Amino acid sequence: MNAAPTHPDLAPLGDTGVRWLPGTAASITDARWHTGRSLIDHPRRRQAMAVVAELATTAVTRSASGRPGAEFGLYVGITQARTAHVEVTDAGPLT
Repeated sequence: MNAAPTHPDLAPLGDTGVRWLPGTAASITDARWHTGRSLIDHPRRRQAMAVVAELATTAVTRSASGRPGAEFGLYVGITQARTAHVEVTDAGPLT
């Protein structure tokens, strides 16, 4: 699977990095929770949680990540400029 993003401005904060979650509805909540925990003191925490919930929902419902046994990746980080950075990686198209 893919490693953490390698953008030069990214600096991990607390418990961050790529997590691979099962492609299930329960994992959408887990992804949102992990994002909130990782960005606990960030001023855009709630917005990042909403974005991750939306992206994880799309990964689970509209990509191959929603197939039995499949996963999606979640990355949460903060740039050196204190910008929240979130990524959701899915398993590609259903077809």
